[in-house]
Amino acid sequence: MMNCDRRQTIPKLIELMKDPEHFVRREAARRLGEFEDQWVVDVLITALRDPNDEVRRQAAFSLKRLRDPKSLFALYELWEAPGCFHQVLEEALDAAREVGLHNLHYLAEVIGGEDYDLAAKAASVLGEVQHPRAVELLLEAIHHPNFEVNVAAGVALARHNDSSARQRLLSKLDDSEEDVRADVAFALAFMDEMRAYDTLMALLKSDDSWLRMKAVHALGTLHAWPMPTSLLGSLYVKLARVLGRPERPRQLALLVTALQDEHDLVRRRAAWALGFIGQGRWPGPKIDASASVRPLIHACLNDPSPQVRAEAAHALGQLRSREATAPLLQTVQHDEDINVRINAAYGLGDLEDPTPVEPLIKLLKEDPDPRMRAAAAGALGELRDKRASQPLRDAMLDDDPDVRLSAYDAWIETPVNPPV
Repeated sequence: MMNCDRRQTIPKLIELMKDPEHFVRREAARRLGEFEDQWVVDVLITALRDPNDEVRRQAAFSLKRLRDPKSLFALYELWEAPGCFHQVLEEALDAAREVGLHNLHYLAEVIGGEDYDLAAKAASVLGEVQHPRAVELLLEAIHHPNFEVNVAAGVALARHNDSSARQRLLSKLDDSEEDVRADVAFALAFMDEMRAYDTLMALLKSDDSWLRMKAVHALGTLHAWPMPTSLLGSLYVKLARVLGRPERPRQLALLVTALQDEHDLVRRRAAWALGFIGQGRWPGPKIDASASVRPLIHACLNDPSPQVRAEAAHALGQLRSREATAPLLQTVQHDEDINVRINAAYGLGDLEDPTPVEPLIKLLKEDPDPRMRAAAAGALGELRDKRASQPLRDAMLDDDPDVRLSAYDAWIETPVNPPV
């Protein structure tokens, strides 16, 4: 009798999930959480994208009750989604933690699988699961062959902030194998562990370009500066903090040198690190990265790799130096790669210099590539110059929908025009 009722009830509830009234869909999602059925799980996963926050929240709660591993990544992606009501995000995260806690074996299989994108997501989920096994899996994942998995594992270990895991990593900084030292130092950088600093600096001189790239990225991530051991060094640190000067200019100098590395992966990561450092996200005094502006300009204009040129253009925008205005204008107008030009356009928007307004307006009106026109609109929105108001309004009639949307978003940011 129970199975007969189940067979009749589930299809009816699934049909109610299509009801136009959100409170009906919400109640149906609540009832579906009482049935352990693959069909039900699929419907609830779909409901995580419902336009109503209450329905999404209830779907997450029901999936938490069912604990099906298939829902894990959908729940985690909902938690990371922008624009959701905070109670939806909290429910999604709580559900991901609960489902992950009861499916650690599944997460272990995913990390060891061939789908590296899913492996990175699994590592991120493990960062939210409070269980010793989760930490063990993350300590293994730092040696994964995929860079994005390494990053996700490092960030996840930082979330755990497990003292035992930190000590185990520190104990391997002197390992005889260079790749082991690189992996643990990389993970420790995400944990703001200053004792990884010297190892990372040494890895910049490695013969292995992959290890040099990881060291460069880690140095851009590392928030803490190593504490000097001498009394004179300690006094220098205190004086540097008072004056707002960097305690380790050698770090910036080596990252600038890495812009000349023979391998484009290293050069690209060096450009990223210099931009990240220079934008002032680090705690304590802002790092003065002005010495990296000209090397980044050179990379933006001359590097043979379009990926490096694009990253350098982005970094120059983050550094907000008006010295970069002319080079970025040259790049946005003449570079042969569309992604480099797009990054240069957004970089010009970040500089808060009105000089490029007219050239960007020209690109918005005349460039044949809609991606470039959309980027020009976005940059003009950042600059908020009244000269761009009418061109942006005209661009709302562009043939391309992305250009129209970008133009509208930029137009409502201009101070002389309220939205219509």
